[in-house]
Amino acid sequence: MNEQIEENYGILHFNEIPFYFREGNFGDLYTIRENLNGKQYKQLKLSTSDIILDIGGHIGTFAVPLAKRVQKIATVEMDPSNYKLLEANVRFYNNIIPLNKAVVSNEHSDTPVEYYKASKNTGAHSIHVKRRRGNPLTAEVIRIGELLSVYKPTIIKCDVEGSEYDIFNVDLKLPDFVKQIIIEFHFGRKEFRYLANVVISMLQSQGFVSSDTSDMRDNKNWTRVIYFERS
Repeated sequence: MNEQIEENYGILHFNEIPFYFREGNFGDLYTIRENLNGKQYKQLKLSTSDIILDIGGHIGTFAVPLAKRVQKIATVEMDPSNYKLLEANVRFYNNIIPLNKAVVSNEHSDTPVEYYKASKNTGAHSIHVKRRRGNPLTAEVIRIGELLSVYKPTIIKCDVEGSEYDIFNVDLKLPDFVKQIIIEFHFGRKEFRYLANVVISMLQSQGFVSSDTSDMRDNKNWTRVIYFERS
């Protein structure tokens, strides 16, 4: 970012390194509170040898605080306006790799996906929405298998507003090097509560133990963060 652009943003600091956000923006402030305080993903067990795949990078509120605690982070964000800030926020860290893509299943074609911007929450742009306001935008895609092959993550974090059910479908086989997964499940559609159970069962069948064994159809919350670990 040049100085003129920087003047239009609020700035936080981590270890004297600036972190930019859109002042007054609900989505930015919400994800800052959600991620930077460390509460959302506190179950993760991190070491300096870990490689993280951050699916749903937003403006870097997950990746930046963890940069000095792990070996590498590949953070993927599909929305260009979010990605602009993500790039600005990670440019000081040699071990964070930003990608401006939408993560899709291994069965997805190379066709760009359409998504809709949320009216207030910049962290809630989604392929899956109840009410389609305005014209859709498009995002280039990258398949989950390619990300796994290239980066070989030991940890996967996923927060993609409903697309988690497409990415973690029943056909996904996770390599042995993936040891921890943390997913924010979204329930914006009725069928998502059923699909959450499908994803959880799929991961359990591959040796992951879940931090939450309840039936998601009985969950009345809009979202639920679940941590998975395998030995």
